Amino acid sequence: RGNTGILLLGLMLGYLANAGVTVLLHFGSIYRLRSYLSWSFGTFGGVTPEDLPFFVLFCSFFLGLSLLLGKSLNALLLGETYAASMGLSLRRTRLAVFLCTAGLAGGVTAFCGPVAFLGVAVPHLCRGFFQTWDHRILLPACLLGGGALGMGADLLTRLGPRGTLLPLNAVTALLGVPVVFWVLFRYRSSREEMS
Repeated sequence: RGNTGILLLGLMLGYLANAGVTVLLHFGSIYRLRSYLSWSFGTFGGVTPEDLPFFVLFCSFFLGLSLLLGKSLNALLLGETYAASMGLSLRRTRLAVFLCTAGLAGGVTAFCGPVAFLGVAVPHLCRGFFQTWDHRILLPACLLGGGALGMGADLLTRLGPRGTLLPLNAVTALLGVPVVFWVLFRYRSSREEMS
């Protein structure tokens, strides 16, 4: 019902899926193990020309739906009680946010592997750059900023020795970890200033 329940449910489903994958890997062939390992490093090169139309259509649907949620997310910034008093259906908004998040994360993960840190770093970068909490600005900014940062990270993966590709997750972590540290230290210093 609440945010804690959603977080715990997500963690438990993640552990359950990880257990299933571990069992499949244990009984799988060396070829499948190598293929899974390559996928788990993350790569944007995994989308074939045949898959691209489906990938674009799938992601465009959920991106379009998420861009429509800006006003509802702004109302939730002031608290659930306030949002409900303004006539916002919390259940419908939560379901829409959940579906958009699951659809986009699942679609990208299925084709590109689990690309780390972009979803954590980009919103904070956009919020700091635009100096706003307005989701009608942040959602398109994150869409464009995340795409630009992802393409930049993909270009950096090609700097490996003798034409080898670096793992995408290693590059995104090198870009994302400093942003997370910056957010944590900024939050801590702002709390110390307030007290």
